[in-house]
Amino acid sequence: MITPSVDHLQASEHNGAPITIGDDWIGQIASDLMHSTEWHSSALFITWDDCGCFHDQAKPGINPDGTQQGPRLHLPPLGPNDARAYGYTNAFDYTQQPISPIPTVNRPVPRGADTDWAQLRQDT
Repeated sequence: MITPSVDHLQASEHNGAPITIGDDWIGQIASDLMHSTEWHSSALFITWDDCGCFHDQAKPGINPDGTQQGPRLHLPPLGPNDARAYGYTNAFDYTQQPISPIPTVNRPVPRGADTDWAQLRQDT
């Protein structure tokens, strides 16, 4: 699991940060993996842990027990909803040839679109 570090908060794509920075950061990680010796046996899942905001046009659904749906990584089931979650085991054809790397593009951040995170922290 890879998440932006404190030094790279703008890559988190939270409100106030240009999405371009996060897209470029994810693209670099994907490119590094695709060009590594591990690519032939890897899968890359890109998820967001928040409200959906910019990336999901639909609000996450509600579980049978009334809680909101959301991602879980390497945790034992906390209840019936997690226990019934799809594990992606059948989503792969383990006999197929590895897919060739897909070129990624780094885009410049538009001038004036960056956020002064130190100032933002002082203002809150």
